[in-house]
Parts: sequence; structure tokens; C-alpha cells
Amino acid sequence: MLKKILHTGINSEMDNYLRDKVYLSNAIAILLEFMGISFSIISFFFAPKTILLPIIGGILCGLLVFFLNQKGFHTFSRVLVAIFPSITSTLYIAFIVQNDEPMINSLYFIALTFGLFVFLIADQREPKVFMPLIIYAGLLFFFMEKLIYWIDVPMSSSVFRHPILESINYFIGVGMLFYLMSFLLNKNLTTERQNLELIQALEFQKNEVATQNEELHQQQEEMQAQRDFIASKNDELSQKNKQIQNSIQAASTIQRAVLPSHERLSKYFADYFLIYQPKDVVSGDFYWVTRQEKAIFLIAVDCTGHGVPGAFMTLIANNLLNQIIRIGNIEQPADILQQMHEDVKLMLHQKETNNTSGMDAVVVRIVPENTAYEIQMAGAKTGLFYKLPETKQLIEIKGTRKSIGGFQDESSEFQQESFTLSAGSVIYLGSDGLEDQNNLRRKKFTRRQIRYILEENADATLQKQKEALQRDLARHMQGTKQRDDILWMGIKL
Repeated sequence: MLKKILHTGINSEMDNYLRDKVYLSNAIAILLEFMGISFSIISFFFAPKTILLPIIGGILCGLLVFFLNQKGFHTFSRVLVAIFPSITSTLYIAFIVQNDEPMINSLYFIALTFGLFVFLIADQREPKVFMPLIIYAGLLFFFMEKLIYWIDVPMSSSVFRHPILESINYFIGVGMLFYLMSFLLNKNLTTERQNLELIQALEFQKNEVATQNEELHQQQEEMQAQRDFIASKNDELSQKNKQIQNSIQAASTIQRAVLPSHERLSKYFADYFLIYQPKDVVSGDFYWVTRQEKAIFLIAVDCTGHGVPGAFMTLIANNLLNQIIRIGNIEQPADILQQMHEDVKLMLHQKETNNTSGMDAVVVRIVPENTAYEIQMAGAKTGLFYKLPETKQLIEIKGTRKSIGGFQDESSEFQQESFTLSAGSVIYLGSDGLEDQNNLRRKKFTRRQIRYILEENADATLQKQKEALQRDLARHMQGTKQRDDILWMGIKL
């Protein structure tokens, strides 16, 4: 119960300074209650005229302090508990001690003790309270005795001079001092203990923070070492990537140098268009053109894979075509495909290594005859379209369903087709990269779509036909990536 009274008006939102001041004013208010009751009893028996002073100065003042603290008027309650008890004690003594009588030491001791409340309550951190209270205390101690003798109240003080009653007065005063001393000492010890616990907690936290800082420092060093290692590896990878890119660019230059030039194509054909779009920098598709006596050979090849592996295969195929046609003088398209099939298996040691790399190709042999052209063609899993000058319709000739190289049905032979085209006819051929290109819905561009676009633009120039194909392909590919090398060409006889 006493602990609850001492905490009247104290809440968790207060700082420690204000909490201690409210706590102290509550303690003094409790003391005033006890002293008010004690002196009220004494006054009731020996000086009834003075009974209101201890009631007002002790009991009512203490209750008012509790009320003000409860309502949050902490500063006003401290001022009240500082000055009101000393004023009422001075008046109380003035009522008892008559004019020209000597001061009763026990009562004077009590009055001075009440004056000590001023110094307990006053604090330099509150100048607006501290300065007035100190001035009040100085004036009170200087004029107390004079104030007592200025008040002239006819009342006998002989009873208060009795040794027993005087001893009671001393007992009350000394008891009050001991109460205050024990309270303040206990409060100081509690504060010191809390401060010590706080210091220990802070020291513990300091050690923890130091440990964490050391761990963070070690982690930072490890992270820095990792960053340095990663940066070093990135530099190394960047250097290697640069070397690889330079090598691939050089390979692309070499590969394009191997391909027939614009001058050669223009020399052999009245007009032509070429769509050549490698998936990577270098391509696994290539085209080959040469002239042997009267015959012009036009070949489109789609090697296994794309990028660097595909590009290596194109160099092998290009070398084989030079040996087969230019050196070996093999002229029939079906024989050319068969010889390439055997040479690829031999060069790649496919029987021993189980290597399945190969290529699809279409070989076209064109022999001019006056105003017409004798055409012989053979295809390895690919064919061609052709269109006569007076029509828009494309005629398709399919190749044999057999690839060059790898493990094929050797009983199946490459089939050769022969037909005659008039001047102005157009032949279209290429790899399957164009027709197999997918869109966002994974739908292929299709060979039918190629045929439809070319027939719709049959009356246009070959350059316009090329633009129409590229435009529709770009629309089809929107939002997707190129999946394979693309080669498609049209030549006008």
C-alpha cells in the first residue's frame, strides 16, 4: 500500500529526473500526514485553538500533494510541499510561544526541519523553481524568530515546556529527520544499484558491440577478399571473352571471305537476292557458286549446329566441294551429294568415333542453252522452288530424305531431277532456318508462308521480294530470339 502511494502520479513516460522528484514529494507528503496527525492530537489535548494548523499544514497539504501529482501538476505540488509546511509550522509555534517568551527548542527544531523541505525539493535543473525557493528559505530562516514574536496570541505555553511533551516534540522532529534520512539513503542506494546495473549492462553491451564490430570487420575483410577475387576473375574472364570475341570476329571475316562475292553472283545470274543471318557471329549455313566449263553450280548447305562448330563444318564442306567439283570434275548433283556423304564420314572418322555431324544441302547444276536453261538438281533433305516468268505460281521440287554424313540408310540413294527453265525464271533455295523460326506462341514461320509471300510478290523485283520476306519474318519474330542460322536466296536466270 505504501509503495503504491509513493508512486502516485508516476508513469512510464516520465524521465528519471521527474520520476525521482515526484517520488520525493510523495514521500514528504506521507511524512506530513503522520506529523499532521501527531500534532493534531497534541493540539487537541493541550492547545485546541491551534488544531487547524496541523490539520491544514499536515493532513490537508499531504492529500493535496497526492491529488496534484495524480493530475499531473508536479511542479505546483513540489512548490506546495516545500513552503506550506514551514509557514504553518511557524504559525503553529507563534500561537504557542507568547510574546517575549523564550523559544521552545523542540518546536524551533521542528520548524527548522520543515524548512529543510525547501532544499530537498529545489534543484538547479529547474531555475524557475530553484531561485524562488532558495530566496524563500533564506528569508524564512532569517525572519522566523521575529515572525513568531510579531504574532501575539494569548495562550499559555507552559504545557509545551513540560519535559514529557517537549520530549515528544523532539521525538516527532528527530523521527521525521530519520525517516527522511532513511528514505533518501534507501533511494540513493537504489539509484546507485540501478546505475551499477546500468553500467554493467552498458559494459556488457559495449563488449558485445566490440565483438560484433570485430566480427563485422572480419566479415568485411572476407567480403573484400571475395570482391577482389571476383573482380580478378571477372577481369580474367573479360580478357578471355575479349580474346574469344576477337577470334570469332576473325573467323567471321574468314568465313565471309570464303563465301561467293557479289561480283561473282552478279556475273553468273541476271539478278539475285540473298538473306544471310547467322544466329551467332559465324554461321553453320553457307552457299557455294562456281562455273565448270558451261555449267554453273549453285549449292546451299546447312551444316549441323551453328556458331563456331557449324562454322568449322562449313569450312570442311567448302573444301570438299572444291575437291569434288573443281578437282574431281564430278558434275552430276546426285553424285556430288553421295561423294560428300562418303568424304564427311571419312574425314570425321564417324565409324570409329560415332560422330553424327553432317549437313543438309541442295545442289543445282545450270547449263545455259540458247534462251533456255537445262537444270539438274539433287537435295539432301532439302529442295527448291522455281517460278516461270509468265506465272506467279511457285513449283516445289523436294530433295531426298537423307542427310550428308552421320549414320544414314545406305540403301537410299540421292535422287536427281532434271527440267528446263526459260530465261527470266527464278529459283529459290536455302536452309530450313527461315521456315523453322518460331514466334511467341512457338508457331513456326513455315515453308508454306515463304511460298505465299513469294507468290504474292511475284511481280515485284527480287529486292522487293527480299524486303517482304524480311518484313514478315521480323513481325513473326517479335519478342523472340533467332533460333537457327538463316540462309535464303533467289536467283534470276
